[in-house]
Amino acid sequence: MTKTELINDVVFCMTGYLTNDGIDRLKNIITVKLMNINLTASETLPSNEVYNNDWILKRYIIDLTATGRKQSTINLYIIIIKKFFEETRLNYHTCTGQDVMDYIALRLYRDKISKAYASTIQRYMSAFFSWAYRKKHIEEDVARDIDKIKAPQKRKERLSDEEIVKASLTISNDLRLNALFELMLSAGPRVGEISNLKIENLDFQRKEVRILGEKTSQWRTCFMTERCKQALQVYIGERSAGPVFVGKRGLHVALSRNTIEAMAKEIAVAGGCKFNATVHSFRKTFASREYRRTNDILYVSKRLGHSSTDVTMRYYICDDVELDRTKANTAA
Repeated sequence: MTKTELINDVVFCMTGYLTNDGIDRLKNIITVKLMNINLTASETLPSNEVYNNDWILKRYIIDLTATGRKQSTINLYIIIIKKFFEETRLNYHTCTGQDVMDYIALRLYRDKISKAYASTIQRYMSAFFSWAYRKKHIEEDVARDIDKIKAPQKRKERLSDEEIVKASLTISNDLRLNALFELMLSAGPRVGEISNLKIENLDFQRKEVRILGEKTSQWRTCFMTERCKQALQVYIGERSAGPVFVGKRGLHVALSRNTIEAMAKEIAVAGGCKFNATVHSFRKTFASREYRRTNDILYVSKRLGHSSTDVTMRYYICDDVELDRTKANTAA
C-alpha cells in the first residue's frame, strides 16, 4: 500500500464524522507525519487480499471521496456500476468495452430504459474504467471502446414574461411565497441552496446574496433586484440569524427541499404556467432572462455556479420566442 492509498483509506473511514475542512486538515496532518516514513509491504505472510469487484468499488469510492465528490453523487455512480457487475457477473479485470455496450443494448431492449438513462450508464461506466486504467488497476483502456450514446435533449422550458407578471400579482399577499419567487428570479439558486440559505448570507446594503454551491461546495455571489430586496426584508422581519426560509410554526427550522419544490409549483400554477414547473425551471428562467438582459454568457454562468459556459448555454438558456418574433417582424 502506498502512502496516498493509506491516506485515502483513513479519509474514507472518517467521512461522515468530520466536516470538509476537518477532512482536509486530517489529510494534511497525515501527509506531514508520513513524510520521512517508508511503507514496506509485509513479506512474512502470503497476501490473502482478493482483488474482486467489491475491492475495486471500494477503491473507487475512496478516490472519489478524496477528490471532494459529494456522497450523493458517489452513490449514483456506485449503484449503476454495481448493478452492471451483478447482472453481467463479469470481473472488472477482464471486462471489455463491448461487454458494456452489450449490457446497455440489453437494458434498452429488456427493460425499455430511456436513451437518456442509457447515456448515463455509458458515462458512468466510462468514467469508472478511465479511472481504473489511469490508476493501473487494469491493463487496457476499456473506456476507449465504450461508444458514446447521444441522448435526445429535453425541451428547455421556462416561465414566460406573462406568467411571471401574473404570478407576481397573484401571490403578492403571501410574504413567504413572494420572497421565494423574487429570490429565484434574482439569483437562480438550486433547491438545496435555498434550503441552506442563511440570513447571515444576505447583504441588503450591497444587495448581495452569498450562496454555497450545492454541487461545487464553493461560494458564489449573486445580486438582488430591488423587488427581491424588499420582499426578503418584509418576509424576514425582525429575524437576524438562522435559515431564511422557515416553517410557519418553527422559526428556526429550515424548509425541506420537498416543501420548497411544492412552493415553486404553487407559484407557477398561480402564474398559469402550462408545464410542471420546479425550482430548476425558475433557475432556467433566471438564466434566460439574464442572458437576454446582458448578452453575456460568462456572467450568467458565474451567477449559476457553473464551471463551463457550455453547460449554461446547452441546458439553461431557453429559446426566447418573443424576442425572435420581434426580430423577425423588424426584419420583415
